[in-house]
Amino acid sequence: MFFAHINRSNPKRETTYLRSTCATCEAPLDTSELVLHIESPQLLCTRNKAPDHLPLYCLHTGCGLKFKDLDALREHSELSSHVSVQCGVPGCITSLCMSAVDDHYAAIHQNLRYHCAECNGAETNEGALSGHGSALKHAAFICEYPGCNSTAATSWDIQRHELKHRKDVLGYPCPRCPRYVLTLFIFAPAFV
Repeated sequence: MFFAHINRSNPKRETTYLRSTCATCEAPLDTSELVLHIESPQLLCTRNKAPDHLPLYCLHTGCGLKFKDLDALREHSELSSHVSVQCGVPGCITSLCMSAVDDHYAAIHQNLRYHCAECNGAETNEGALSGHGSALKHAAFICEYPGCNSTAATSWDIQRHELKHRKDVLGYPCPRCPRYVLTLFIFAPAFV
């Protein structure tokens, strides 16, 4: 079964990093957030979490600039036209500069479909798949975090769930207990 891992806000911009080791110390990168349906996945050095430790770098010949996060590397690639990222569609290994991503998707992945995790029904976009999941009460989205089998009917629900797997999200303090929650939405009736 094929589950498209596409950036939920703009499918034509999904890219990933080309290497699996830290640019500063060559330690392995923690890439576990790349499978999440979140806009800015973190790639962290497994050896050093210091704020000035830069785990990513531009792989363009002669550049080698280092970056703290994937968003900064993508911005650099866009502005400089340096080939620094890889297409984020599973199975596609095309290396790109950010300015070529839209053309790549239009030429190579124009028939990309979103598939329901429950029935494998295909939809043309994330919104249509969310509508499918809601209307048919299907678990259309599945959490792709290693070891997690949670499902959700809508993309909004799976994105909210996947925030649990982020390493830098503490959440909001619960007004009734010492725990933290990921959204204030569940308290809405209490505050009305």
